[in-house]
Amino acid sequence: MKILMFVPSFFPHIGGVEKHSLEISKVLSKQGHRIYIITRKYEKTLRNVEKHGQIIIIRIPDKNHFRTWIELFKYKQLFKKCDIIHCHDFITFYWYFPFILINSNLYITFHGFEKYPIPKIYIFLRKIAEIFTKGNICVGKFISKYYKTKPTFIIYGGINTKKSNDVNEITNKILNSALFIGRLEPDTGILEYIKAIKILKYKYDREITLEICGDGRLRKIIEDYSEKNKLTVNINGFIKTLDGFYKKSGVVLCSSYLCILESLYRKKFVISIYQNKLKKDYLGLSPFRKYVLVCKDSSQIALNIKHIIESRQFTNKMILDGYNYSLKQPWTKLSNIYKSLWKI
Repeated sequence: MKILMFVPSFFPHIGGVEKHSLEISKVLSKQGHRIYIITRKYEKTLRNVEKHGQIIIIRIPDKNHFRTWIELFKYKQLFKKCDIIHCHDFITFYWYFPFILINSNLYITFHGFEKYPIPKIYIFLRKIAEIFTKGNICVGKFISKYYKTKPTFIIYGGINTKKSNDVNEITNKILNSALFIGRLEPDTGILEYIKAIKILKYKYDREITLEICGDGRLRKIIEDYSEKNKLTVNINGFIKTLDGFYKKSGVVLCSSYLCILESLYRKKFVISIYQNKLKKDYLGLSPFRKYVLVCKDSSQIALNIKHIIESRQFTNKMILDGYNYSLKQPWTKLSNIYKSLWKI
């Protein structure tokens, strides 16, 4: 079948939606489906059209909606010949909306949330997208609660499973290194994680090295705070391959579904922070809640890291349970959900 997906940004851009759509596309293309991706051209050096494996990527200029519609008009014949059209996030639904009469076999995946509190306009725009599509996938149960979406399916992401000897085994080494993965922005809780490292050093006499894989507006603030408090915090920027960082870290600090799943699979202890009711439900309503320590502030984070360092039996059991759960979440399982949605 010919399947067209609209994605806000796509490979080689790094991000959760980007990885999700790429991995699903790779699985489907291996199964013999012809996959087309229409996405934004976020860098001028990228080609307008290229193949990544068997996936055909079409990049349109990063302009306003009117210019987007003009650009997409060139591909109306592609819209006609595709069996399935799938939008990732509601913004891309509005890219395609003027062409819905050409091909109305349209579906959507709702990823994440914009901000909290959620502006009513976003709830309205998502509801319109839900009405005009034949079915939807919600990434997280919280979407149904906060956006009043009636999900066809609810998912939480996937992983690429490898042979067991490729995955770090549980060891009894001291957990003296932590890894943060994500943007250096207020909504990720990065400042609370940094404060927790300070509490561990000066209150509990536990010096923890924190490796940061990410970047953002708070970089300078983090660097100054770390230097002032003599904390070992290394900011590495956005990293495509995290294998080396996972290997030397015992604790992973993150809160996105994909990052949590990947960390559980790597047999790491995962700590996530929430700063509002939505984020608390984002984490608390997920099926892997029991394998993750969810904290509300830096004091809780520091206390939990101290506890897992001192209680290896508890730590090992929680890590092993999380790892076993992650093994049941391959990308092939998610691709089957997409096929069920499309009835193919």
